[in-house]
Amino acid sequence: MPLAVILYYCMARRTYVSAEGIRVRTPLRRRRIAWRDVTGLGVDRSEGMSLYGRTGTPHHRIRVDLASGERIFLPAPVKEEFDSAMEAAKGEMIRRWKAATASAQQPAGPAGPADPADPAG
Repeated sequence: MPLAVILYYCMARRTYVSAEGIRVRTPLRRRRIAWRDVTGLGVDRSEGMSLYGRTGTPHHRIRVDLASGERIFLPAPVKEEFDSAMEAAKGEMIRRWKAATASAQQPAGPAGPADPADPAG
């Protein structure tokens, strides 16, 4: 029975990324973070309990900085080594964050003649 609880805890931790923001699921909590609330994304290296229960083993996890000043560490992905898969996950989150915040900052309406996207201007 204890092994089943440990496996559930490890497997139930998920991070979902969409155009609207980040959704985090752990066995005890679900949380949604809108991109407009995010001020930064990064990867932190910390030492503590590793994925495999080894104490003092460094591991890397993605950190989300919020406008409220809060820092959230995503439950997944967490890796003992910062590798290309971790970099790709972080890069995808940054790409979606920038796309969501850029579209929110652009004014609505037709492009003016000084707009470089306007072929006539």
